[in-house]
Amino acid sequence: MIITIDGVAGSGKSTLGRMLADRLGLTFFSSGLLYRLKGLMASRGENIALEDLVKKGRFRIKKDGVYLDGEKIDDVLQSEEVGKWAAKVAKDPSVRDEVNATLKLLAEGGNFVVDGRDMGTVVFPNAKVKFYIDADVMERARRRVLQLGLEPTEEILREFAEKIAARDRADKEREIAPLKPADDAIIIDTTGMTPEEAVDIMEKHVMKHVPRVPLQAFAQKTIGPILRGWFRMSLHGRFPKAGRWLMIFNHISGWDPPLIAMVSMPRQIEYMAKKELFQYPILGSLLYKLGAFPVDREGKDVRAVREAIRRLRQERIVGLAPEAHRSYDGKMLPWYPGVSYFVVKGITPVLPVAIKGLEGGVKWRDIIPGMRKVKVGVGEPVYPRDLYPHRDMESALELLKERVQMLYDSL
Repeated sequence: MIITIDGVAGSGKSTLGRMLADRLGLTFFSSGLLYRLKGLMASRGENIALEDLVKKGRFRIKKDGVYLDGEKIDDVLQSEEVGKWAAKVAKDPSVRDEVNATLKLLAEGGNFVVDGRDMGTVVFPNAKVKFYIDADVMERARRRVLQLGLEPTEEILREFAEKIAARDRADKEREIAPLKPADDAIIIDTTGMTPEEAVDIMEKHVMKHVPRVPLQAFAQKTIGPILRGWFRMSLHGRFPKAGRWLMIFNHISGWDPPLIAMVSMPRQIEYMAKKELFQYPILGSLLYKLGAFPVDREGKDVRAVREAIRRLRQERIVGLAPEAHRSYDGKMLPWYPGVSYFVVKGITPVLPVAIKGLEGGVKWRDIIPGMRKVKVGVGEPVYPRDLYPHRDMESALELLKERVQMLYDSL
């Protein structure tokens, strides 16, 4: 899922984008940071393409900020000196193309909220949801004055409003990609709104594009509380509320899939399950209605892979256990190498999940409520961009195994 946020200057695009991404469990990125990154490299006398910084693994987006060569550079990018360099390099028309190409590279696989110039019209014309943020000129002037810690007198407000209005005219009348909402953009006027109120509206629009599995959602509400209490379940981390995800998990019991699904609300997980389960008419029919689909574990099941890709493109969560067989002692078994295909090819990010507490399998004594204490952990996602500089199947597989193992050990 790609979500773009365009709009007039000072309308709060970055603030809203950051808040929205946090609520949904997606990545936020402001396109302006790439101009500043280009300016930073120029200030250091390093003429390197932004795409190369990503592909060489030098530039990374993490949950707590952006990094260059392992150093967190958020504050550096916002410095006045870097801002001046960014203004210089931005005058080169080729830099704009470079920035846009790098944005597409960073967003590969989806689950990306991005704000900036022409995001929904030029850079991501096929984005799933497009927002255009507007606000009254005086409202934007007031916000800017307060942001700078100034007294919002009538004279100061008028001065800032004139500058903002002039910026609006320049943006809307420029020859190359003038500022305008995409034809399918959702226009939100934030005048008089708090950021929380605006994000509430945005979230409702996004959630309209999140598919549901009705029977599984019903089970989460009805059977879920019983199972969560029976197994004394606890969730560590959180499941994203939107976006496509390949969810991978360690396999210690036949109860793993249903129990994980009982704590993934409001999302449902559509499991890739062994084809043998679908040979029983009643069970097979139930599994289909719960969103599962069959896979042949004995060979390369192209049909199952295509079905997984089809569902991922519908912004669903597809779940699978890469070990394919249960590990009753909790020690991870060999993985099927094909699991890394989805992230290496840029189809989807991967969501590592671990379950602990069902080692040894479910016994008759587990009929008694509270005999088990099951923990489910949700780790940091692995995006296609995170694989650089070694974006190959083998390296990706090792990274994914490491993430799941570390998550399991932390529970």
